[in-house]
Amino acid sequence: MDTLTPAVAVAVDALRDADREFAPVGVIDRGGVVAVLVEGSMSRTMVFVQHRDDAWITLGSIVGSYRVDRPRAARTPDRMALSKMATKSATDPDGVGWYAVTGLAAEDAESVTLTSELDEHIAPIDRQGRAFAVVRARPGERPKVTVRTRDGRTVSAGVARA
Repeated sequence: MDTLTPAVAVAVDALRDADREFAPVGVIDRGGVVAVLVEGSMSRTMVFVQHRDDAWITLGSIVGSYRVDRPRAARTPDRMALSKMATKSATDPDGVGWYAVTGLAAEDAESVTLTSELDEHIAPIDRQGRAFAVVRARPGERPKVTVRTRDGRTVSAGVARA
């Protein structure tokens, strides 16, 4: 994570005016982009950061969702496997599309999978139940989101909004 520290700092600084309590809670380095999941007292936001011309820059607009603290369900429901699911997309200056998903998973969830035509990312659910995954995808594509549970079920969380 030490090599990603500048990327995380750029992501958090981009949000300081919105909420002074923003702090990074997840970082994913996909080689061409770093996705940072940042939480504040009232919201959760995903920021794409890329290293270009010896500087870290944010990609696209910065949009978040309200943070609602509630108990996690014990079992993943058969539909809509992530509550408070939010998605973010951005296209870098080279035309490469990036998509991220986050949400709150039930207690029995082990991993989230985000699948596009170009890429797939399987990420573990963290101890607080946060799901966070990032893929490369074609502009306008709507990646598929699924959650894998401890009992072996694969449950759809829906399709990411483009």
